Amino acid sequence: MNYNQIFNNSTFDNHNLTKFSLFHQNISGIYKKTDDFLLSLPPKLPQISCITEHHLKTEQVGDLILDQYILGTAFCRQEYRKGGACIYVLKDIEYNTINLEQYNKEKDLEICAL
Repeated sequence: MNYNQIFNNSTFDNHNLTKFSLFHQNISGIYKKTDDFLLSLPPKLPQISCITEHHLKTEQVGDLILDQYILGTAFCRQEYRKGGACIYVLKDIEYNTINLEQYNKEKDLEICAL
């Protein structure tokens, strides 16, 4: 089964905020694990999917396609390799980003927020 089959059979209710759901995965490099990540999502898609240790560079993170999700915000390491954090939001959800850049310190604290 591939992730297109999962998304075609999945449902989401983006207007019922009383049933908010969030999914987090420390992926340890998402570059070749996108399908695995999408298959790990529950059938009722969470409104927010957080990925830590994505290992992507700033110019790569925006190119990652997660079907019904859009990239909400991300932190990518500039000096060191690996690491990073990003948050994907279902396409129909309204959100605002919170600028936490001043608090990020590679290898110590790598955060982003909506």
